[in-house]
Amino acid sequence: MFNPPLKRFNFDIDDAWDKIIRINELSSPQISFSSISRDIIGTAEEVFRGKALLWLNKEGAIPAYAGLSDKLIHENQTDCTLLMQTAIDEHSIISHAELVGELKKYTLSAPIINDQLIYGAITIERCGIKFNRADRKLLAGLVTQIRLTLSAIRQRIHDQWSIELLELVRQVSQQITNIFDIDELSKQVTQLICNQFNYYYVAVFTSEPEEQRLIIRSSSGVDLTESKPGRPNLPVSIIRFGEGIIGQVALSEQEILENNVNLSQHYRYLDGLPETKSEFALPLCINNQLIGVLDVQSDTENAFSDIDTLVLRALADHISIAISNAQLYSNFNQRANHLSIVAEISKAIASVLDFEHLLNIIVSLLHVHFSVPRVNIFTVHTGRRKIFFRATAGQLFQSDELRPGEFSLDLDSSQGLVPWAVQNNQGIMVNDVSVDPRFSISPASPASVLSQMVIPLVYGDLILGVLDLQSPQRDAFHVEEFAIIEALSDYISVALRNANLYSSEQWRRQVSESIKEVAGLLSANMDLHHILERILQELHKSLPCEASAIWLVDSNENDINGVETAAPLRLAAIFPDNETLHDLLNIDHPPGAQSLWMLEAINSSAPLIRTPEALYEPLGAFLNFPANYSAIAAPLRANDITLGLLVLIHSNPGRYGSEAQAMTATFASYSAVAINNTRLYEAAHDQAWVATVLLQVAEATQSITSMTELLETVVRIIPRLIGLKACVLFTWDDMTETFQPASADGLTDDQLQDFSTWQIAPGDVIAFDHIIEDKYPIIIDHTILPQVASFPKFKSLDIENELWGLFPMMAQNNIRGAIMINFISPEGLLPNSQELFEEKFIIIQGIANQTAVALENIMLIQAQEEEAYASIALLQVAQAIVSLNNLEEIIGTIVRITPILVGVKRCAVFLYDINKDEFIRSQTYGVSKQELAELPIKYSSKEFALLQLIKATGNHFYKLLQDDDVSPAKWLNFSAQEVNVIPIHNDTDSADSASSNIEFLKFRGRILFAIPLAYKEDVLGVMIIEESGNPKGTPSHHIRTRRLEIITGISQQAALAIHNDRLQREAVLRERLEREMQLAREIQINFLPEQVPDIPGWDLDITWKPARQVGGDFYDLIPLPDGRMCLIMADVADKGMPAALYMILVRTLIRAAIKDCQSPAEILMQVNNLLVPDSKHGMFVTVVVIMFSPNGGKITFANAGHNPPLLVRTDRVHNSIQELRPTGMALGIQENTAIGEISTMIMPGERILVYTDGVTESFSVDDEMFGVDRLQATISASHAQAAGALLQDIEQALENFLGTEQPSDDLTIAVLIRK
Repeated sequence: MFNPPLKRFNFDIDDAWDKIIRINELSSPQISFSSISRDIIGTAEEVFRGKALLWLNKEGAIPAYAGLSDKLIHENQTDCTLLMQTAIDEHSIISHAELVGELKKYTLSAPIINDQLIYGAITIERCGIKFNRADRKLLAGLVTQIRLTLSAIRQRIHDQWSIELLELVRQVSQQITNIFDIDELSKQVTQLICNQFNYYYVAVFTSEPEEQRLIIRSSSGVDLTESKPGRPNLPVSIIRFGEGIIGQVALSEQEILENNVNLSQHYRYLDGLPETKSEFALPLCINNQLIGVLDVQSDTENAFSDIDTLVLRALADHISIAISNAQLYSNFNQRANHLSIVAEISKAIASVLDFEHLLNIIVSLLHVHFSVPRVNIFTVHTGRRKIFFRATAGQLFQSDELRPGEFSLDLDSSQGLVPWAVQNNQGIMVNDVSVDPRFSISPASPASVLSQMVIPLVYGDLILGVLDLQSPQRDAFHVEEFAIIEALSDYISVALRNANLYSSEQWRRQVSESIKEVAGLLSANMDLHHILERILQELHKSLPCEASAIWLVDSNENDINGVETAAPLRLAAIFPDNETLHDLLNIDHPPGAQSLWMLEAINSSAPLIRTPEALYEPLGAFLNFPANYSAIAAPLRANDITLGLLVLIHSNPGRYGSEAQAMTATFASYSAVAINNTRLYEAAHDQAWVATVLLQVAEATQSITSMTELLETVVRIIPRLIGLKACVLFTWDDMTETFQPASADGLTDDQLQDFSTWQIAPGDVIAFDHIIEDKYPIIIDHTILPQVASFPKFKSLDIENELWGLFPMMAQNNIRGAIMINFISPEGLLPNSQELFEEKFIIIQGIANQTAVALENIMLIQAQEEEAYASIALLQVAQAIVSLNNLEEIIGTIVRITPILVGVKRCAVFLYDINKDEFIRSQTYGVSKQELAELPIKYSSKEFALLQLIKATGNHFYKLLQDDDVSPAKWLNFSAQEVNVIPIHNDTDSADSASSNIEFLKFRGRILFAIPLAYKEDVLGVMIIEESGNPKGTPSHHIRTRRLEIITGISQQAALAIHNDRLQREAVLRERLEREMQLAREIQINFLPEQVPDIPGWDLDITWKPARQVGGDFYDLIPLPDGRMCLIMADVADKGMPAALYMILVRTLIRAAIKDCQSPAEILMQVNNLLVPDSKHGMFVTVVVIMFSPNGGKITFANAGHNPPLLVRTDRVHNSIQELRPTGMALGIQENTAIGEISTMIMPGERILVYTDGVTESFSVDDEMFGVDRLQATISASHAQAAGALLQDIEQALENFLGTEQPSDDLTIAVLIRK
């Protein structure tokens, strides 16, 4: 409120100055600070008689660190007015006047400034009285006194504050001396300094020189929310060396005082400390080693005086000692705590042997004890070059991809701290991953990770795994933590190794137990399905898999959906057999390309592990597994036979390695043997059941000898043994080539009534045609139903709604009948399994074949009985033949016995006379005298055409007789066109041959048979047999076949008897001829010289070998009256007896001529003239005559057409051979033939060889002739000196040349050598 104007008063200047001077008394310590402002205002108003306004600058008048500025604020103190600010700005007293209402107000304002320090300002206001010069002077004096008073007060406060600071240092030192927790110590220090000095911000940092960083331990002054001790949530929690003022102090270890931070090159503005104007940072050192930094900040410029810095330095020294002591204590406690943690963790993990549980415990303990936001643990698979994520603790982040055991890192990757640590076998701590190029973002290390510590877990030289500690904050890890965790990793590695060993041992024990269980299945009495289920169950206990299956080889198929394989597969068992997988059992074979990988696996020698890029196999495709799912397949082999494929799958990748491969191979090996044994057992069991059923059938039928009884027994047994509704049996009729209904069981009355009409001919029912052609059973279903339905005789059967089977009855690859089966059971049910159906199928076919064999045995017995009868019949004929010597008697006996044995009406035998070329009626049966009179005895080649036809062809013939009675005389009129050939061969199987064309045997009337009596291919006679009319009906084809067989046998015996009779007659004649020939040989030999005489001066030797017993060659030696010798050699142009007789004639004539003639030519010409008249059959003779003297070397010879004798001349160089050519033609050809003669000298050693053409015209086995050249070569090659030796060489050469051949002509050789 403005005071009213005062009246001018008498002013005592001295009194005014006295009052002004008394203001100094306000600086007395006894005066409270609260009265200073009031007293100054009061004094000013008394002196100037006006209103006084005082403004004191709390930032200048009283030191801010004294904490007293607020006490100086008096209730009358005003704010700094504009006039005051003008006075302060101009550093002078400023006056002002203004009209207020009717009065004028005068204002005088003066600044209170001391050495540029603004203490405040004072203003005097009064109305109506203007200030004069004296007032200005008084005001200046007042301001001076106020300035002095305030300066005194400031000094007193400063002194008091200094004392307090010293006390504070003492107190701080005393208080922090016993604090050993660095965080608590730092908190106490910052709070004490901030409270005592009223600083804007105080903080204590500790140093981590290895990381080149400072960690804030505590701060005070700014209202900031703190987090846990050691990691406050402050504007800056970690400072790198060289970063800002604080970091620069740590880097240089020198204090930095910045009274105006805006002018500092190191200052770094922080949003959390916006009011900082000045900053003082001091290094905390012990023994010249930096241990931290004390940072003090003020929100005023020039806030740090010398004493401030001095006090803070003293505090820094004390704080350094305290922090050092606390660090030592903390290190000791930390070491003890670390040891405790190590002991606790080691103890916790040492007793854990379950591998998965151990991994979870490890990450949980590290997460809790080290307060790490996230701890991961990996295992290393060096074989697969993978690092698998296994367990985690903490909730730093979530990832669907990061699933234990599924997610993996590439061990050889160049990105990522985890692969780097494994590759280098070295731990690594990165407190800012953004600056480390090895860091890589992945599901295991997301972008939120800022700090990461990775330590490999090593046992010996083996890296078992990796510890991965992560934090979302930078600089989250300390060296001490790294060291202790690295030390702890050794314990963890040992625990992992032990757990691994234990797990492996447990797994191996489980595998061993499973393999033992599977091995036990080798002898288990279980069906194959249960065996396969047990194998898969045991497999699931030992190997990681979500599903497994066993595929077995299906030998009934040739391919898997078009993919060629060694053996197609079918799904046999699957585990677990839940609703999801059970539908897969309906798949017969792997679909499409899904079989390719299985094809590769089944052909592999070891279990095949699926690669992520491989094709799907059926199980994985059916379960819709991801493309990189795991699968392993092992071929099942036993005894080098592939049985199938064992398949395991898991939705996670990389689940199967070398160990799983080895174990799967072992499982597959035992499983294959178990499967094979089970199959063998089931096969043996099935075979035993089949054998039992077949044995029962055999026992039931073995004693049956009746065909009807056999068929009725079989048709009753089959439905009862196998459980069928109906059974129908057909037999095969060879004669009609039809299936005949034989017996039935289980048919309805209507069906039984139609049964007798069910004759099935070829083409009637395609099913029956099928079993005839293919000889395999057939199921009658819709595929052939139209053809069955089209057969009206089967209409009573409900084939369309029932399941029928047709089984051939086979024996020795011949069809004997058929069994038709209704597979519906008596209860109206079909077989409930494919296996049961197949077993019934096999049994029925076995019974069918067994029945066929039994049927054939009965037929064989009947055939044997018939054979026995036929044999007895033929034996009777043989006995009759043997007991008789006369052919007519033998034929008569045969004709009489035959009708009795075969039951025919007539029988007649006609014999063939080869000399007269005519047939002679020999014996008849069933022919009356009258009928016999009508039959001539002899038949020429133009009579009885049937006989001539048989003689010409040698065939059996038959004639179908249409008349009731045909007389034998009509036989003569049967032409070749009326009779037919019976296709019978001349062997012991004639009956079967005859039955091969049985059309004529079906003839329902009498048949005339004409059978040749032939030996080899010579027809010796004919037997004609005429059947009799049978009152019981026409004989069956079977009876006729046997009848024809017996007749054929009798005809053969009759032919043999005829042949033997002829042989006997020929033998008698031949014996007589042989006796005559022997006599002729003896006579011929007697005509030859008994021995070769010894001729002086000559060496002579002769050999003679006729081609037969007698021959046409001869030689002779005749002494002449004049002392000479005559050598004669002749060759009659024939052999045998005629030549021998002719030779005797020629010899006789020559000996007779020698008596009358003196020369060789005369002798030969005389003999020729005598022979010509007697040579009527073209016979002639060649003759050579040589006359030589014993005392000389002259020879004279004549040659009548004979082979030229060979003259071997001898000279000094070599031998030469000359032929002594004929001097005339052969004798006996032409009368008065001139024959010359030649004389020559034979020197000593020279020789003459005389021979017949039997020598040179001998032929070898190769039809090569010996010839004159070969004879001369033999002579030249011989070194023989004597005649006999040369003769032997020639004979040996001939023998070698002929080999196994016999000489074809008479052979005579004479060698004459002059000595």
